[in-house]
Amino acid sequence: MKKKRRRIDVMAVTLLGLLLFLTAGSIIAGASGKTVHVTNIMIDADNEGNKTENNKSEEMALSLQAAMEKDMSLAVYTNTDASDQIERMDEIGDVNPDIVISVRCSVSQDAALTGLHVYCQPASSRKHTASMNLGEKVKNSLGLSSLEYLWYEEYGDNIYTTRRENIDNTTSEMETILPVMEINKPVIVVEWIGTDTNINVSGWQNSICKAVSEYITENQ
Repeated sequence: MKKKRRRIDVMAVTLLGLLLFLTAGSIIAGASGKTVHVTNIMIDADNEGNKTENNKSEEMALSLQAAMEKDMSLAVYTNTDASDQIERMDEIGDVNPDIVISVRCSVSQDAALTGLHVYCQPASSRKHTASMNLGEKVKNSLGLSSLEYLWYEEYGDNIYTTRRENIDNTTSEMETILPVMEINKPVIVVEWIGTDTNINVSGWQNSICKAVSEYITENQ
């Protein structure tokens, strides 16, 4: 009989502790006046360029992650450890994020292309509208004039060139979109293009954070 009563006592204490824990949690939640919803963000670091470009893409991803992690309502992940495009896509799938922001750096001697660019998913994507809305907010926050599409166009046997075009002035059919753009999540690509890899736009990370926060608030 004593042994049996001891079991009951232990169970009672456990249940009491659980009740107190849940009650305390309810009090804290009630005091804050709202339930905190955590949004999962994946920052995809492009690794399809040369070594210098890839290193800068990784640096951009980590810099943006550090800025976004200041917001406690965000869980921010990166795939900077991925060795190729397949691993990048696998890691995105493992996280199953709410939003994907892919960052890339491209070196070009074309002065007309220099600066930051923001691309959204094509009209054929199921998430085109969400991607475009997010992209517009990021574009405006960065002070850019247009939101663009990005794809690869073949000009020889298995030889492709990168094409960029304003979403309002698309005159040619996209041939091959970036694999990250095919993910069934709102995706944008932020690209720095310059004669070197030094980004001369200050505060670009905070501008993106501000835009993402506004997008999440409007779509919760």
